[in-house]
Amino acid sequence: MSFHNIFWNRESRLVHLSQEQLNNKIEHFVEFGFVPESKTIRTQWLEDGAYNVDTYGQNIVLYCRENGELIRYCAPVDSEKIKQREVRRGGVYAYNLINKMFCNKYGISIVSAFGRCNKELKKMIPAPVLWQNEKYKYQVLYNVYKADVSSAFPFELSKPLPDFHTAETFKGRKAPTAKRPFAFYTKSKHIAIYNEFDTHDNFKKYLNDNRSYNAIKDDEDETILMEPSEYSFKSIAEHFYKLRESNPESKQLINSMIGYMHSTRIWKGDLFLGHIPAIVIARSNQRMIDYCDSLKKNGNIILMVATDSIAWSGKPFKKASLFKTLGAFYQEFENCQLKYYNFGQYGILKGGKIFVVKHQGIDGRELDNFCVSSFDDLDSLFFEHNKTVVFNERTKMFEERRFI
Repeated sequence: MSFHNIFWNRESRLVHLSQEQLNNKIEHFVEFGFVPESKTIRTQWLEDGAYNVDTYGQNIVLYCRENGELIRYCAPVDSEKIKQREVRRGGVYAYNLINKMFCNKYGISIVSAFGRCNKELKKMIPAPVLWQNEKYKYQVLYNVYKADVSSAFPFELSKPLPDFHTAETFKGRKAPTAKRPFAFYTKSKHIAIYNEFDTHDNFKKYLNDNRSYNAIKDDEDETILMEPSEYSFKSIAEHFYKLRESNPESKQLINSMIGYMHSTRIWKGDLFLGHIPAIVIARSNQRMIDYCDSLKKNGNIILMVATDSIAWSGKPFKKASLFKTLGAFYQEFENCQLKYYNFGQYGILKGGKIFVVKHQGIDGRELDNFCVSSFDDLDSLFFEHNKTVVFNERTKMFEERRFI
């Protein structure tokens, strides 16, 4: 045995687990353990709770010190999951990394700072807004603008967040206050933040977040109010935003961590961190809803809304920015032509070039490997060979039709 280095294959006990058992083990160490800087320096593995998660062949391996013993817990996974883990670095990796940064800054873990809520709050987590104007699909549109929020979820995460340790439950609908600004209405599924928004009010607006809210009378609802945590992700969000050009992986780390927070499958027992992503996504959705309302009232036509981006036809929006900063509503395209087919499937003509997006999550870019010289060429990218688009005289809309 080397005094300085650990040789895991020789010194540790190998334990084979199912994927579910390994997930539970990893979740336990994420909450109560710590990740040493090195996987092999012995002095960093002298205390119980030290752990590291890695891949080996077709397996996920949890390296850890438990009850004074070095152990390798191992479970097989399919090759696609291994590939995704190596390339994209999943939620466990992202959470571990950011939790370590958080601990270094504040001396406590994320769970200790914000508390864990009951999994019943899973229903409170909204889905990102996805909406498209069916009336204008498949047409070449003019005078189009498109803008998206630069790192939308990390920006919302950098704001004050609720501390579940302070949660109080009240019968009926109770408004948030300056002391307890976060309100979760558990039976109707609405969310409100003091001096920010109340999703009850969105029914009056041009667009809402398409959630299936329950029609509950105010006195029959139930309210959970929370105080803001004294801890913040602001510096961490800013750190990763600055790294986005030199390290593309950093762009997705916080989003992966947020996804991990509300994945009830991997949190042990009945508790998880769902109140954090609930507020983050609700804030982001509200920004899109309010922006669409302002654009519509100013005479514009809303064409598409996808998570953190809006495309519209009409005139410039004063809240759009020409520069990218954390949370800025960045003007990606202006006064262009657009043809769209579905969410994340559209082409934009700018400066004589067709920019094509084939799916969500990538920037608009010119595709050199496709011969796209006109909007008509886009049909071959976004339609099956036996589909076409026709104009319905009755509805006055273009529609997708299958032909034999």
